[in-house]
Amino acid sequence: MKFTNEKEAIEMANHSIYGLASAFWTTNHAKANWVAAKINAGIVMINSPISAFPGTPFGGYKQSGFVRELPLETLDLYTETKSVVSYEGEKQLNMFSVIE
Repeated sequence: MKFTNEKEAIEMANHSIYGLASAFWTTNHAKANWVAAKINAGIVMINSPISAFPGTPFGGYKQSGFVRELPLETLDLYTETKSVVSYEGEKQLNMFSVIE
């Protein structure tokens, strides 16, 4: 799809109920990063048709989902953390005092 300026390109990209991926080609890398930040998609590809690399979060916005798969952080979705603190001393533990 052709566009006349960056604002129009961003509006075109964001005018969807989906937001899995977006791609565009340009020679202006500074402007490309600015535009990529404004696009509502889970992944934005600049000068590349490749959308997933190992360790890179992959997932969509809007009706394309909200979960990010592939990165290490994905493990958080399947993990429930818990702290267990135990003390077996003869004196009463006073954790807020450094002086006995």
